[in-house]
Amino acid sequence: MNAKQLEYWILDNYQGVVVTDAYRERSFFYNPDGSLPKGIYLATIKESDGPNDKASHLDRDGIYRLSLGVGKKQYQLLFGEIPKRPSKGDIVGLDFDFTITGIVLPHPIYPNLALKLYTTLFSFQNP
Repeated sequence: MNAKQLEYWILDNYQGVVVTDAYRERSFFYNPDGSLPKGIYLATIKESDGPNDKASHLDRDGIYRLSLGVGKKQYQLLFGEIPKRPSKGDIVGLDFDFTITGIVLPHPIYPNLALKLYTTLFSFQNP
């Protein structure tokens, strides 16, 4: 499944989800009645590196990152203690290779947010 197919799948399968495009990525928020400014964060699909987010090397052909929100307890169960946010242009001080595809990883930039993130890189090859 490529990134566009995943976007369509999310929108087809989750009613009340809206998409926001910013920072060369698409973020999905649950906001069925439009009562919140954006909604409740659900996921982000990122297909290209940014000036401060290059850890996943998204410039590779067919690679994209799916980030999902999880609670603090779940994050700690998966990855241990939550590190501090890195300086601008750096990645978190964790022993992970953020370029590996198909596994669940902490977000390379934002593991410290109140809404904790984890991420999975996907590789899509055209048949």
